[in-house]
Amino acid sequence: MRFVQGSNGQKVPALGLGTWRMGESPRARKNEVQAVMQAFEMGYRLIDTAEMYGDGGAESVVGEAIQLAINAGSVRREELIVVTKVLPSHATRYGVVRACERSLKRLAIDTVDLYLLHWRGATPLKETVAAFEQLRDQGRIQQWGVSNFDTSDMQQLWSFAEGRRCIAIRSTTPPAHAMQSLIYFHGIVNTASSRWRTHRSIKELWRATQRLTAWVGAMESAHRPRRWRGYCASPTCLQSRKQSARHTCVKTTLPQTST
Repeated sequence: MRFVQGSNGQKVPALGLGTWRMGESPRARKNEVQAVMQAFEMGYRLIDTAEMYGDGGAESVVGEAIQLAINAGSVRREELIVVTKVLPSHATRYGVVRACERSLKRLAIDTVDLYLLHWRGATPLKETVAAFEQLRDQGRIQQWGVSNFDTSDMQQLWSFAEGRRCIAIRSTTPPAHAMQSLIYFHGIVNTASSRWRTHRSIKELWRATQRLTAWVGAMESAHRPRRWRGYCASPTCLQSRKQSARHTCVKTTLPQTST
């Protein structure tokens, strides 16, 4: 498994297991718990969930799977990176704290490794960040980040000192070129999600993630900016379209793998 390093020096797995659409049906719960446990046995150590998924049902599935896997000896808690998200409707100073306590109870853990604001809402960012910092000081979360933010949102977040303690941004689409440069400059871990429900089994999913891991490695070596203000003219490059004399673009293609 490949790892990426955040601005805090912590290394996290480059690939993780998402839980969207889990916890929605009591009849599916047993199979969902078994799927998460099997993912742990296969080597997954990062798991992403949210209080919104199944109205907390996905967090409960993850919590049960973690406890069963620990009891079975297939994983240790310190090996896992548990990511969950707070809804923007709960993003006030006290709403975040209460939401986190509910998530911890459903997950059956003492601390969340990475706590994200699911998307931007009406609550001022300073207020939400203050709540994140309070939870971190109390040991209820290890780190915090944001999700589904655009460039202007991130610039506003980075405009005050506490906001620069954000270590991760999660998105469902590749970030814009300007955002990509800012992410590299601030040392932010950029994560993205992809839907895998078309795969017939978790084993097939694992084979697909191995191919994706190889692709991530190729992209990482090819597209790391030489300077954060640099831009690239190549339409295949993750940076910007504007030319920079100090940047050399290396084009890559998806590695060929046998099926």
